[in-house]
Amino acid sequence: LNTVTFSGDVGSIGNYAFTFCTELKNVTFPGNVGSIGDSAFFSCYQLNTVTFYGNVGSIWDHAFTSAALETVTFSGDVTSIGYGAFSSCRALENVTFSGDVGSIGDGAFRNCDALENVTFSGNVDSIEGGSFQYCTALTTIYVPVSTTEDTIDMIRKALEISGLPGVKIERSAPEQPSD
Repeated sequence: LNTVTFSGDVGSIGNYAFTFCTELKNVTFPGNVGSIGDSAFFSCYQLNTVTFYGNVGSIWDHAFTSAALETVTFSGDVTSIGYGAFSSCRALENVTFSGDVGSIGDGAFRNCDALENVTFSGNVDSIEGGSFQYCTALTTIYVPVSTTEDTIDMIRKALEISGLPGVKIERSAPEQPSD
């Protein structure tokens, strides 16, 4: 099993559903996703691409921990990303949120030491401290021009708690390629 493409909307992916699927390389969600359970794709050591084309409800704790992800793209809204959901994805370089984001939990991207850029094209309601802890390559977080000062302060605080006070927050997220 090296590619999984779901057809249409997905209600939920159960806890541990694909844990240790060591040959899995690509996962595509063409529709909306209700939830992805705890550790659903934990330690999928070759999983390098996950693409969400619809809205995503909840991505629970450690859902993608230790995957080989290089890029994660959310084309729709995301309600919540749990504790450590993408932690230790050491090849992860870019994360793109094209829609609104409800909350990003503590340690969601912890130890993603190749992560360079995070792009938010919509509103962000909550980012917990430590969300980007040990993301030592992180240089820039892009936000829309319309982002409020309160949101900028929230992101800055999360970066400080993560030990990354020098990361730039730039208004005017770069144009996203259309599919």
